[in-house]
Amino acid sequence: MPSEKAMDARARRAAHRAGYLALKSRWRHPGLPPRGFMLIDTATRSCVAGSYFDLSAEDVLEWCAEDEEN
Repeated sequence: MPSEKAMDARARRAAHRAGYLALKSRWRHPGLPPRGFMLIDTATRSCVAGSYFDLSAEDVLEWCAEDEEN
């Protein structure tokens, strides 16, 4: 099982290949779970998924794989 950092890097690379920017929230709050990723379309600079940083690295990989198929 890959580490969290390795999965994050893999998700960022997959997003880049698909034409997206994968941003990960670095905001931390003691009472809330860590936040995830947001996908930004690099051409339009608009959010295409995860507007509340609610995507996991696996979600980003799935999104990019589906987008490459279409």
